[in-house]
Amino acid sequence: QVVDQAVSAIAELPILDRCSQVKSLGANIAPPNDAVSQNWIKTVREMLATAGALDKAGKYAEGLKVAKECLKAAKKSNYPPLETETTYLIGALQQKLSQFQKAEENFTLASETADQFGLDKLRAMALTHLIRVVGYGQYRFEDGMLIAKLARGTIGRVGNDQETLADWNFCVGLVHTREGKVDLAIDHFQKSLQLYEKLLGPGHLRTAVILNSLGTVFDRKGNFQLADKYLVRAIRIWKESLGSQHPEVAKGYNNLGVLHYVQGDYDEAMHYYAKSLKTRELVLGNKNTEVGVSLINIGLVFSERGDYDQAMSHFVRALAVWEETLGPDHPHLTHILSGMGNVFLCQGQIKKARFAFERAQKVLDTEQRGDNLLASWPQNGLGWVEVLHGKPSKAMAHFSRVLTVCADNKCESENMQPLAEARFGLAKLHWDSGQNRAGAIAMARQSCRDFRKQHSVQAKQKLAEAEVWLRKRSN
Repeated sequence: QVVDQAVSAIAELPILDRCSQVKSLGANIAPPNDAVSQNWIKTVREMLATAGALDKAGKYAEGLKVAKECLKAAKKSNYPPLETETTYLIGALQQKLSQFQKAEENFTLASETADQFGLDKLRAMALTHLIRVVGYGQYRFEDGMLIAKLARGTIGRVGNDQETLADWNFCVGLVHTREGKVDLAIDHFQKSLQLYEKLLGPGHLRTAVILNSLGTVFDRKGNFQLADKYLVRAIRIWKESLGSQHPEVAKGYNNLGVLHYVQGDYDEAMHYYAKSLKTRELVLGNKNTEVGVSLINIGLVFSERGDYDQAMSHFVRALAVWEETLGPDHPHLTHILSGMGNVFLCQGQIKKARFAFERAQKVLDTEQRGDNLLASWPQNGLGWVEVLHGKPSKAMAHFSRVLTVCADNKCESENMQPLAEARFGLAKLHWDSGQNRAGAIAMARQSCRDFRKQHSVQAKQKLAEAEVWLRKRSN
């Protein structure tokens, strides 16, 4: 069985609250004095307040509609800072809806126009969140880190504004999380947490966002007690500030579910996943990206329990949601399609498994991300499909591609599972071929080291299998 990974949920910074500072952002440009422009400025301010309220309530789609109407009004105000600010807010809401390419366009436009009009603080804010949209949301790590350098320089020009610097550390930490550089991610998250607690207090919403992120990365490191501490604290802040029926609270429940899932406590994982799904469907509706996350994770629990029909039912629902909300070629679909492929493998439906894994790879190829770290999942799955089909040369090609994608320690975190499995697969194939049995033993030992770096029950089961295989052949 190919091991699947539960999907953690990154919390959202309340970006819109920063734009209450826009008077200082555009202080060097006086607003027009004519009555018509003043009326439009007043209208835009009222609309921005409405968008902000919808954002805080977790109603991001509704907030985006208001923000787009707000931009039309801002263009009539003859006040460039206001138009730039509104463009930034549209990008922020698109980010929260996982519309990463559109968010990239608007954050880029906001940063360019902010630079044009000397709005350095707004430019720094736009560039900072562009780090997340590009490096984390779209898996373009190098581009994300180049933007990070540009953003850091801009923050320096505005006197190292501490809140923006805290945001910067958070966004850089997210990119490192996606890259699998967990220790670097923790370092940036902790710096961000220190700044937020100092500036805003230990119970602020921004503090909760960082606590949630720290919980997810310590989960990956296997420090489950510390992960639980951070996640529970984040949920408590969100409940006190936003109420129990809010998308951020649901994200906290989701991540507690992941924490229990990796430890093999499937009943407790299902408890939190169900709470997360109920809240998300209530607040966000049935057709929302976050609903898809809950459905995937519930499907994984059913898969681990051997209830493959229920697992597939939830994956199919999740796929329909994500295809509608993200589009049929979004890289995130790789998670669902790989999960479906695994279920088909477990059911012995090899042709359907191949179709699911091939479609997962096609999604990445369509987006020109064929060698993205996400490709390690469908390539590993296709390798095991070929093993079952009795085609060792094709299986080796897929397993070798996993190793290529994961070169230079790129799979040290969330993509370690397919790397370990691919190495074990290659070890078995080389041994069976009789051509390089010493190399097969070395690769199997490396796969065991990879499995040991993971902390989930599923990885321990795969480790036990690999160790038994080694013992039978090492004598």
